[in-house]
Amino acid sequence: MTELLYLRDAYLREFDARVTAADGERVALDQTAFYPTGGGQPHDVGTLDDAPVVDVRKEGDVVWHTLSGPAPAVGASVHGVVDIEQFESFGALTVRPLAAGERVSLDLASLDEWGDEPSVREAGIPPSSERGRAARRRRRQERKA
Repeated sequence: MTELLYLRDAYLREFDARVTAADGERVALDQTAFYPTGGGQPHDVGTLDDAPVVDVRKEGDVVWHTLSGPAPAVGASVHGVVDIEQFESFGALTVRPLAAGERVSLDLASLDEWGDEPSVREAGIPPSSERGRAARRRRRQERKA
């Protein structure tokens, strides 16, 4: 069983864990801050002891981390780092806090390009409409500038 650290702290970026199982380039850990693919959300990326994590899947109550390279041995201690670039993206910040049971609080004044749609005002998350996607693209470009 893998303890899901992101359920207690949605903003956790680094953690230490122990390898509980290995299968080729996949490892299972006793705990993880990596969010696995699921619910229409992509998995987190980052590193385990400097080895890139290229896939994260939950199978039953175990989270498997696929590495780009050989897996550490069972029983080994590893240091995990969640990629901050993806973590700070809009998509990651919507799923992680929701997974942790928090309500996403957005600056609704900055969402005026989406209008007064009830889903934005009431739920605090953007609509999945083309207008919503276009507004998110504009905001990402503004942050990069």
